[in-house]
Amino acid sequence: MLKKKKIGSPLALFAFLLIIPFLVLGKDKAVARLTVEPAIIDAGERFALHIEVTGDELTSIEAPPKPPSIQGAKYVGEQPVSQRLNSFTVSNDQGELEYKAVQTQIFTFVYQVDKPGELIVPPVIVKTGDGDLRTAPKKMKVLPTGSSARPSARRQLPEEDIFGDDFDNLAKIEDRFNQLLQRKFGGNGTGGFQALPNINEKDAFFIVAEADKTNVYKGEQITASWYLYTRAGVREIDTLKYPELKGFWKEDIELATLLNFQPAELKGVPYNRALLASYALFPIDDGKSVIDPYRAKVTIVGGFAQNMTLTKNSESIPVLVKPLPPLLKGAAFSGAVGEFQIKWDLASINVVTDQPFSVKIHVEGKGNAKQFELPNLNLPPSVEIYDTKKDSKFFKNGMSYKEFEVLLIPRVEGELVLPGIRTQIFNPRTEKYEEISTQDIKINVLKGSGPTGLQSNRIGADQPTEEKLTLLTQWDPQDRQVDIFTGVWLALFSLSSLGLLIFASVRLQWFKKKKDFNDLFAARLKKIHKKISQEKWRDVGVEVTNLSYLVLGDISGQGGANLEVEKLLEKSPPSVRREIGAELRKVMEKFYLLGFGPDLAVEAAIKEGSVRDDLKKLEKLLYKAIELSHADIPK
Repeated sequence: MLKKKKIGSPLALFAFLLIIPFLVLGKDKAVARLTVEPAIIDAGERFALHIEVTGDELTSIEAPPKPPSIQGAKYVGEQPVSQRLNSFTVSNDQGELEYKAVQTQIFTFVYQVDKPGELIVPPVIVKTGDGDLRTAPKKMKVLPTGSSARPSARRQLPEEDIFGDDFDNLAKIEDRFNQLLQRKFGGNGTGGFQALPNINEKDAFFIVAEADKTNVYKGEQITASWYLYTRAGVREIDTLKYPELKGFWKEDIELATLLNFQPAELKGVPYNRALLASYALFPIDDGKSVIDPYRAKVTIVGGFAQNMTLTKNSESIPVLVKPLPPLLKGAAFSGAVGEFQIKWDLASINVVTDQPFSVKIHVEGKGNAKQFELPNLNLPPSVEIYDTKKDSKFFKNGMSYKEFEVLLIPRVEGELVLPGIRTQIFNPRTEKYEEISTQDIKINVLKGSGPTGLQSNRIGADQPTEEKLTLLTQWDPQDRQVDIFTGVWLALFSLSSLGLLIFASVRLQWFKKKKDFNDLFAARLKKIHKKISQEKWRDVGVEVTNLSYLVLGDISGQGGANLEVEKLLEKSPPSVRREIGAELRKVMEKFYLLGFGPDLAVEAAIKEGSVRDDLKKLEKLLYKAIELSHADIPK
């Protein structure tokens, strides 16, 4: 289930920006904002008027705003309404998790101006369930047609982007979109591939799979991404099945924990698009392969009031994997496909006999360096390998590295020559094998002196000075005169220490009995049952959701803050996800809707009369999760 790590990280900053509207507006308060695009135009051109209404999840618009009458401008028409809903969790003053949601609906009207001059856009009234919202007026400038004074970088609103039945324009838009897609993906001169489903403009949403290339060599990187397209507001998305990606080595690029919608265009139709998942894939075997679908259940918000839940799949992406060309006879192949470099890293060229020293071999570049295998080092007989360690990492930009730390033990003093490493990689850009290599390394091997040879022969180190130790066998105490005030000072010191100890015990509550997890769990349940008896159904939903996050946050070790259920379950033990994951998601979804859903969802849940039964089921599931996790629950 997708919804959205320390202060200062990009994700934390993004989450903070989402919370800003609530910090500014206050609880349950909505605002309306008016913008024009572009603000400066030429006579004869068109501009768009955007009215953006932002509020919490329960904000209801009684009637959509009407296009204002602008003197000097002619109203042409309107664009489809754009909606989005961003949900997240925050901690309250008691340290408990609470849900917050920012809901935005944008109404767009298009006008055309025929004469130069200054236009004044009057305030627009938006009627909501909590009262009328009023935007501020706006001024805009209209320049003479073809004026050289207008900003060269100003974006003009194309007519075919908004209106017209000219299908040639749609073809041009699609071609332009494909060109942008090709520039974005690139890759061996081929454009990106979109697996488009059967698109109906009336569909509430659909999922599109994209790949930067579908004709690759074995081991060559494919960047595959899945996007949610919608023209409505998304209330919730539950990933039912991630692509299995059999036949591919997979590296995560991004798994969305918060739907970040951006404007997009598909076949001439405007949509809002959000990334669901993105992977770097490396085919393991040559031949025909398939990138399988992504499946999700999405709840769409209709007009701030009604919800609709549908399940859809993306389309599969066929991939043709070409075998690597045959190697030249006697050539060594590292197994890496991409563009890489290799280098030595040696801490010191001075070592001692019979003491291990470290040599690091670092491979980095574009592609999957994890596929790189270290060739035979061809070491001389005077040195032997003691141990080898490996470390590797893949980065989101397609770069990666692999590092080998080889511990060597020299057995003979004198000059030691480590021969350079030579191996081959396959570069899919040039479609050729390329050799990467290092230079020979000369090392001075000094004579060691037993187990301390490495330390005593370190370059620049001072030689230890031998000291004689005398064993004291007899103690001849001398008379000492005791200060008569010593006892007084000792008494005062003892009293002061005792006072500080008592003060600390009170302030730090050392002797106060702390509630264990079971007591805390029971107290929360008692509070929930009280809310049920009072028929405060929204409070029930909120308290149950907070309790669930408390348990999942503890057993996953994540604390629960700023993480959605799916991420908490991913961090939980496998037995929890396997045995109760699916059922727990289902029950938690009911209480989430009860606490944060629209009034219709709450009324439906009450009519079913299953709130108490669902609470009993959830209680059993949470206890089962604690039992399966074998976690040390913090007290």
